[in-house]
Amino acid sequence: LSKALGIKYESVSATEAREMTKNAMDPWTHQPAFFFKGKVYFVGESISNLTAFHEFSHPFVRAIIKENPDLARQLFNEFVDTDLGKELVQNYIHEIAFDYFAELDEFNDLKEGRFDNVPIGFAEELLVRALTYKAHDHIYGMEAAPQFKNVVDKLLYQIKQFLKKVFGKSIKIDKLDVNTSLEELVDILKEGRKVDI
Repeated sequence: LSKALGIKYESVSATEAREMTKNAMDPWTHQPAFFFKGKVYFVGESISNLTAFHEFSHPFVRAIIKENPDLARQLFNEFVDTDLGKELVQNYIHEIAFDYFAELDEFNDLKEGRFDNVPIGFAEELLVRALTYKAHDHIYGMEAAPQFKNVVDKLLYQIKQFLKKVFGKSIKIDKLDVNTSLEELVDILKEGRKVDI
């Protein structure tokens, strides 16, 4: 993935992960990997295809958020309106976000199912989790609910539009166009094929 996407990665120990992120907005909290300052860090030896896919998805989602925050918010709101989205939000609140977000006023909105004022880092993580969940479904031959699939397809379309905007209409990404499904992208990255940009 690193070679295909041009994103650097490094393996670090738990101590190094804790130290490097101790002053970050969302410090390391025992995840197997994390995306920090433009680089993917894997902690220890527990690297899976899905963990790698998840972390390498962050730069794409972050680019959409930066490029068009209103659209990102709309996609996030559509995502959390799905049954699976609600479940992933609650899992994230209990898993990681509680420690950080419990101090924020917006946390009460989250607990009550209101998402208009959530911190953008929270939205980024959950949109990446949506992509990862869809990738998981593809790898294991499962089918996502249509409403959830629709949101992920919109997110993937925005990633493609962003790439075209950055690299021009003549972008040459092996088998990636506006009709490429997330499943095809997962297969391309999983096989380690070069993405020619």
